[in-house]
Parts: sequence; C-alpha cells; structure tokens
Amino acid sequence: MRLRKQSIQNIIDSVNLPDHLKRYLEVKRSGSHSVAKCPFHQDTSPSLCIYTDNYHCFACKAHGNLIDYEMHRTGASFREAVQSLAEMYQLPLEYESPSDQGPKSHLSAAFFEKQNKNLMDMEAFFKENLLTFKEKAEKENCAFYLFLINQCKIDFAYSGTIQACRDFVSKRDFGNHKPFDLSERLVFPVYKDSGKVTGFLFSKKIALDSIKNAEDCQQIFTELEQYSPYPKSFLPVLNWQNARSYAAKAKQLFVVTNMNDFLFLAQRNIANTVLCIGDKLDLNLTKTFAKRVPVVTLILDDSKSANAYLWKTFVDNIHIEDISLQIIRFPKMTNGLSAFLMNYDSNGLQNWLGQIKLVLNEVTARVTGSVAQPQRVEEFKKIILPVLNKLENIERRNRILSELSQVFFGSAKEILFQTQSNIRYNLKYKQDNKDAIKEVKKLNSQDIKMVEKVEILPAKDLKKVASEKDFLNKTILFYHKILMSEKGKEAQIYLLERGISHEQIIAWNLGFCPGSNDLSRKVENNFIGCETPLKLGLIKPRLNQGKYFDLFHDRIIIPIYGADGSPVALAGRLFIKNSVLQAKEMPKYINSPESDLFAKSKVLFHFYGALKSIVSYGYVIVVEGYMDCISLVNAGVTNTVAVMGTALTQAHMEILTKVTKRIVLCFDSDNAGQNAAKRSFSVAFPYSGIDIEYMLLPSGKDPDEFIQKFGVERFFKLAEQRIPLLHKICEWLQIESNSQPERFFSLVKEQVLSLVALHPDLSTQNEVLSFLCERYFSNMTVSSLRNEMGKTSFVANRPLLAKEHSVQKSDILDDWPVLNAHEVKFLFTLVHSKFVELPERLRNVAQGLCSGEESDEKYCALALNHQMTAQSFVVFLEFIAIMIENPYVCLLDLESLNSWEFSSHAKLLIAYMTSEAHVLLQFHKEELLKEGLPGNVSMISLKNIWDLKNSGFLRFQLRNVKLSSQRGGLRSFVAETLLHLELEYIDNALRAFSSFHFDNEIDKQFQDLVKERMRRRTKFSNFESFSLQ
Repeated sequence: MRLRKQSIQNIIDSVNLPDHLKRYLEVKRSGSHSVAKCPFHQDTSPSLCIYTDNYHCFACKAHGNLIDYEMHRTGASFREAVQSLAEMYQLPLEYESPSDQGPKSHLSAAFFEKQNKNLMDMEAFFKENLLTFKEKAEKENCAFYLFLINQCKIDFAYSGTIQACRDFVSKRDFGNHKPFDLSERLVFPVYKDSGKVTGFLFSKKIALDSIKNAEDCQQIFTELEQYSPYPKSFLPVLNWQNARSYAAKAKQLFVVTNMNDFLFLAQRNIANTVLCIGDKLDLNLTKTFAKRVPVVTLILDDSKSANAYLWKTFVDNIHIEDISLQIIRFPKMTNGLSAFLMNYDSNGLQNWLGQIKLVLNEVTARVTGSVAQPQRVEEFKKIILPVLNKLENIERRNRILSELSQVFFGSAKEILFQTQSNIRYNLKYKQDNKDAIKEVKKLNSQDIKMVEKVEILPAKDLKKVASEKDFLNKTILFYHKILMSEKGKEAQIYLLERGISHEQIIAWNLGFCPGSNDLSRKVENNFIGCETPLKLGLIKPRLNQGKYFDLFHDRIIIPIYGADGSPVALAGRLFIKNSVLQAKEMPKYINSPESDLFAKSKVLFHFYGALKSIVSYGYVIVVEGYMDCISLVNAGVTNTVAVMGTALTQAHMEILTKVTKRIVLCFDSDNAGQNAAKRSFSVAFPYSGIDIEYMLLPSGKDPDEFIQKFGVERFFKLAEQRIPLLHKICEWLQIESNSQPERFFSLVKEQVLSLVALHPDLSTQNEVLSFLCERYFSNMTVSSLRNEMGKTSFVANRPLLAKEHSVQKSDILDDWPVLNAHEVKFLFTLVHSKFVELPERLRNVAQGLCSGEESDEKYCALALNHQMTAQSFVVFLEFIAIMIENPYVCLLDLESLNSWEFSSHAKLLIAYMTSEAHVLLQFHKEELLKEGLPGNVSMISLKNIWDLKNSGFLRFQLRNVKLSSQRGGLRSFVAETLLHLELEYIDNALRAFSSFHFDNEIDKQFQDLVKERMRRRTKFSNFESFSLQ
C-alpha cells in the first residue's frame, strides 16, 4: 500500500536536519545555519550548507531534504528511506487504504495475476503449435516454410488450428479481454522493457496450398493484428528485446513500419532495427527508446501514408528533448525496401543508412516544398509554427526557429514575424540582389519606402565602402612600389637616415608620391576612373579642364588603418629635395580629407597593430605624430598609438577605454604639446575608472628624437617615472600664474575644479580635492574646495561627456547562458587537451563507440546533452570534431586553427583563452581582459557567461587549467570536471523522481540511478588531485 503524504511530511517536520546529519558528519554552526564537508564529493573545506529543512552544496550542487539525504547516503529507495527514518525516530507511518486509492482500485492484483498467467499460457501454447506447423510444412516442402527459415530472423510461433484455438480459449477466463479468432496465423510475442510478455502480433491467416512464391509470403505480413490485455501499456514494437543491446552500442536505432522491410534489414544483419505497428511512432515508445539510445532513425518510403506517419510522429514527439529523431526516405516500390536496395552490397547499404535527415527538417521541407517560393514562409507559419509554439522550453524553440529560418529561408527567425510583403521582398532580395529594384516596384508604395530605408541604401553603401577601401589598398601598393623603385631611392635613403630599415619600410607599407603626379596621369589617360580618387582626396583638379595633380606629391606616404585593420586614409610627410619647395613653406604633414571612411578625430594611428600589446601591457602610450609612433614601435614599444597632431577626443576615449584603464600621454615637450595635453585632460578626466598619466620628455625633444638619441632602454626608465596628468597640469598652471596665489587659484578653479565636478565618482573627487589641499592650498579644507567647485561654471563649448563608460552591447553575438559552472570549466579544458588524453567514455561518445559497460557512455552523453546549454554543446561539438582529426595535438597548438570555420561562440572562447584582443574587440568583450575587474566572484551569472561580474570566475578557471596543463595534471582536471557534469545530471534526475509517488517500475529506475551515481563515483573518481596554489 502507498504511504500517506501526511505521514511523509510528518517525518520531515519532526526530525531536525542538522541534528540528523551530526550522526554522520562533523557539523558546525555558522550564523543562522550549519555547515559541513560535503559527503557527495571530495570536499576539503565545508561547502555543504545545512538549514532546518534542506541542505545545499555550493560545490557539487547536491540539494535535498531529510529523505533525499538518506537515499543518497544509503542507496535506498524512497519508501525504504522513509521506513528507516520512521523506525529510527519511532514515528508512526500511515498507509492509504484501498478506498483511498481512487478509480484504479478495480484493477486488483488478482486481475493482473490472471492476465499474466493467460499470456504465459498463450506463449507456451503457440510455441507448441509451431512444432506441429513445422512438421506439416516440411512434409509438403512448402515455399512459405523455406521463406521462414531463410528470412524470418525473429522470434515467432504458430497459433494452431481452428479447433485447437477454440479449445484453448474456452478453458480460460479472459474476462473482457477475450481474443479474436487466433487460428492459423503466425504469432510474434511483444515484450515489455522489463522482458515480460505484454501481448502478441498476429499475421494474416495462412493457407499453405495457396502460397506459391515469395510475393505470396510477403503478403501475409502486410497487416498485423495486435492483442494485449493491457492496451494502454502495450508497446506496439517487434524485436526491441533483441535490438536494444545492439542499438545501445551503435548509439542508433532504426525503425521500420512494415514486416517486409524489417525482414530484409534483419537478413542484411542490421541488428539494431525494430518494427513499429501503428499510424505513428508512439510517444511512450519513444520515451522507452530514449532510455537506451540517443538517436532514432525512421526508414520510410515517399508515399502519402508514410508522410502521414511522419507528420503524426513529429507532432506527437515534439516535446521530447532526450532523443534525436532522424529519417531516411526511399522511393515507394512494390516490394518495398528490398527492391530499392537489391543491388547494394554491405558497404553500399551502410552508406545509404548514413544519408539521414532530421525529422524536423524533413517535415519542413515537405510542407514548404509543396508551395511556390513566395508562399513558403506563410505555409510554415500556418502549419509548423503552431506546433513549435507549444514547446515550453523557449530557448529550444528559438534555437529550432533560427536553424530552420537559416536553412529554408536564408534569414533570421525574425522573418517569421514580418508582414507578408516584407517577406516577399526579403526572400527575393536574398535570392537575386541584382533584380531587387525591379521586385520592389511590384510592391505597394508603403513597402517601397520601407525597403529604401532599411535594405537598399545600406547595401549600396556597404558596396561603396568596400570599393573605396579596395581602391585605397591598391593606391598604397602603387605608392609602395614607387618607393621601392629607382624613383624613390632618395626617399629610401632619407628613411634609412631616420632609423627606419628596409624591412620596417615593408612592414609599415610606406610609399612615396613623386612630383611627377603618377596617379593623376593614370586618371588623365583613362586607365582608372576619376570619381573614387577625387572623392577620397587622392587627386585634385587643376584649373585646366581634365587635368589633375596628386595631393601627396613630393611626400612619403604613410597608410592609416582603422580599428578593424582596413585602410581608411593616407598621410603624407614632406620630403624636401630642393630649396624651391622649402621656400613655399608647405606643411610638414597632410592627411586625406574627411570622408565617410576617415575622420581625423575618430581614428587612432596604429591602434589595430597595437591592440594586443595594449592588452598585454595593461596601458597605452599616446603620442602626437606618425613618425613618433613608428619610431617607438620599431624600437619595441609596441603599445603605442598616435593622435595625428590633435589632442585626445571623445571618440578616441571611447576606443581606448574599451581595452585599457590606463592611458599615458607622451606628447612633445614644447608649448603645443602642453596645450594638447591640457585639452586631452579636459576630455579624458571625467571618465570613471580611467587613469590618465603623463610622461615627461627632456626639454625640446619629441619621442622620435629621444629614441634616436638615447635609445629604448632610457625611454623605458623614463616611462617608469610617469606621473598623473593632473599633477603636471597643476605644475603648468602654477608656472602660468607666475606663482601668484590668487591667479593660480583662479586657474585651478577654472581648469581643474570644473572638470572634477563632472567626474561621477565621489571618492575620486575627494582624492583630487585632498591632493590640491595638501600640495597647494594648505589653508583650505576639502569641504571648502568643494564649495568653490560648486560655484564654478564650465562654459566651454564642449559636448557633454559620458560620466560612466559603458561597454557597447554586441549586436553580433547573442548572450551565452550557462546552466552550471562545470560546463565552462569543461570547455576550457578541451581547448588545452589532446584527444588521446580525454577519459575513455568521452572519447567513445565522440566516436560513436561503446565500452563493455553500457552505462559508461550513456550517462556521459546524457550529461553533456542536458547539463550544457545549446551554445555550449555546439561549441563542444566543434572542438571535439577537430580533436578527433588531430588526436595527438591540442587545439591551441594547431597551426591551421584559423582555417576552421568556427561559430561566433567558439571564436570568442578561443580568443579569450589566447588573449586575442582583435577578436574580443570585434564582439565588444575586450573589457574581460582589463585589469582591476571584480575578482572575488565565486558563482557565475546563468544569464550570460561573458557578464563582467563573471570575470573573476573566468580568470580563476583559466588559471587552474593552465596550471594543470603545466604541471601535468590536465588529464585529472578533465576527468574531475566530466564526472561533476555526470553526477549533476543524475542528481537532477533523482530530484525529478522525488516529486511523485513511486510504483514498482519507477522505484526500480530510481534505485538504478542511485546505484549508477555510486558506481560512477567509485569507478571514475580515481584521478589524482593536487593543489594548484
């Protein structure tokens, strides 16, 4: 009898959980709760928190109440644990009476006993009749008997003659489940998953004298009738008892829907095949399969009845996530599969069985393929979308919609929520971009406005930008070739004198534009068009019509690249060869004019090249000019960028604050350099969390001259003496005031306090005010200075500054949610591991193999599938596919790693682990590499792995993986992480079982899970643990 709910709850309420755990653990009080070392994993410090009614381990995530603990501790079933606790604490147990058990009480034990006995008797009766049938068939040399011997590789029996069946049925009480006319038929027993007979399938009646050939034999199996006294629990499947062990090893089960196809595959030794009876793959049957195999493959012809079977199966099983439903189709033929595969050898058959599709994709193809292209999205929305909308797992539904939209409509899932006119245009636009304008004209005027704004103009602009960048690239190469030719020999000598070697000229792609206006000559001679070079400002028109001159004539060309590494402009440094040019007092440097590609105030010279060094060093050095930057980088100061003759701007700060929190200005030591530093300070200071420092050069020197005269070692020593820019600003203001206190205070109030008021951090404000009081205004207090700061009015015409720098949200990459910390550790370890070093069960799962212990691979596959989010699982599959092909080399050591087409999530993960700043910048995740981010976070956000508050956790795990790899313990680290994933999956399954009362079958499954958990801990926890400190 079943335990009463009130009785179970009484035990939970009566027993104090901390006191109970003191029997087995060393429990200590900690505030409002108790703590202990967790018994469910190798715990070195107390991580198990014990409350009055439940416990939770923050390391292995073990969680539950009093009864859960007893089940985990002893391996007992739910009922046994309750009874044990009741006996231990002398608490009464109450059981439900038969009247409390509701409408199922009429199905008494006597009924089941009687029906089970009838089934056993029927099985024995049919087997006995089979012997008689064989004797008769052998005497008559029957073709049907030969067919059975050669092709029917499945358990079968014979029902017997009419009279024998009548006598058998009349002597037994079948109640309301009396069988139909069973006589003269082949009988196929159907078994439960436990191995007991639950019913039978019967062929058509057999008349031996009418069976002449193989076709007559096959007709007997075209329709099978079923009998079972348990119609609700009856599984209409044949050969499951034999096929399940083969299917578990192959990680795949084939399902056919007629006997002839089944017999053909059985004859060809495809042992992992079952025959399912009915008009669909039953939901209960699918759940039974899911306990053994991860993949079920339907083998169907392309008939209408098969399509109906496919649709019903799809609708009925859409909610199941534990199994992958796939399909193989073949043309409809009279003799079915045997006729189609008649000429296939064993290799050809295996290749054909590998031509699988997802059931979801096949259904979508059938639905959308039946209508014209413009109506396909609407057909999908009308037929398939309502089915998918029933999915409760929103993440899974969105993933499915995204995949289907990409495969079948070449667009994102948002296309399913657009209007019909938008869809019609978008599909046509993607199919044939050249005819887009013609297609738009067919739409109404409202659609035309929408399309012009959203689709056509950006596409045209993108093409123009790409064309202009391509032209710039060719121009850079053109001028570079001139520099390296005889024409540029004098310019080469000049650069060599300035310390720029031949190799460095090539590395920087420097060029030379001679006074002969070579680019203009090409335009005038119609070798190239004039529109693009005129727009980019590379040439200028002369007064004479049709004549041009090069903007950069008599200059050394310095290419300027944007933040993505593509060219955006050119700069020209005057190269004086004669006194005539010198007399004209031409500017030393000129840049390309402002354009859609280039804005001087928004571009930092050499930022793309310096990005990785900036992240590595933790700071950036900002200089004024191109040659300063080139000289420093050539000398080894690779974290250098240039502002191209201006001060720092807001756009520059937005770029730099994404990758560093420390900016060092190294401007010229003249008055112009001081003014540029002051302007930079006014822009940079209000940014929160950013340190602005100043590097003082000897009087009259710029960075280029300093490097040439004193060398890079002296420069690095000078860099160590850098001071906060605020201190230097105050020194300059004191000099400007001629040491007059009133004048100095006025300047500080105007140029410093007004900026301090803009800073969002109150502690930073107090720090600056304290510095001013201690250094310059000892007769004033911080509060009095703050009062003066409140009276300032910052009247400069400056745009409002962002008070707090915020990282732009990436529109390239969706958030990456995670279910637990172990999946992050697991992916980190994969990148550093070799395939041959992975645990055996993981290698088997990856290769579709199976060890002697079937559950080793089964629970490993289930844990990976269920304890990782879709994004993490896809990244795992990408990594493992490469590792299989390169089993003796870890991913990070592969020279061809960049040649693999990784998903965005995989790229970002590898970029984080290898500090590839360019990739992180592309996805707006460069903040993760900055110093000073939160480091005391022990738990991660389940919403997004790349949330900044997770940075401490990510760094800690990355450190552990690298240390494990260096000390030869990575194999143990992988084994431990995989085991945690598996145990967490089993714990979740156990918690799911505890939410309802057990019958015998569920109770057995629960016990099996408990035993499996204990077995895995014993078998797979023998890895070497060592300290990573």
